[in-house]
Amino acid sequence: TQEDRCVIHAAMPLVRERLTLLSEALPKLAFLLTDDDALVFDGDSVAKLKAGADDIQHAAVEVLKGLDDFSADAIQAALRARLCDEM
Repeated sequence: TQEDRCVIHAAMPLVRERLTLLSEALPKLAFLLTDDDALVFDGDSVAKLKAGADDIQHAAVEVLKGLDDFSADAIQAALRARLCDEM
């Protein structure tokens, strides 16, 4: 859909440096196109989450909701300020 294209286009700067081939992009971004109720989490990975991980996730969501500039640089700076410097 057009909405999916917009999501992929907006997210590409965040994964571009991690790509060798363009075909590697979709697997790295597929979670952005998955409905929340369709997400499946690996039990072993979930078990490794440390206490407070949900606090970090909620703080990141707050930061992202408050951003007017959704460029990669703005996202990185805002998340770093909140998650690294304040927590």
